[in-house]
Amino acid sequence: MIFKLKRKEMGLTQEDMAKRCGVTKQFINAIEGGKVHCPLRIKLEYLKLNPTEKDLIIIEYLKEELKKWNT
Repeated sequence: MIFKLKRKEMGLTQEDMAKRCGVTKQFINAIEGGKVHCPLRIKLEYLKLNPTEKDLIIIEYLKEELKKWNT
């Protein structure tokens, strides 16, 4: 999956990513394995890893969406 590739590209372990996202390593493993749906806030953390210009636009959009959901 794209999540695993992005994480590995940055030299992070699943444990590193789990700490960054505030979840367990097992949850990251399940996301990367396609076993569970990836929550929006965690998608955002993956996008922040070495973002492209397009990623930066998506990151800003997702931040706004998260604000709407958390109000």
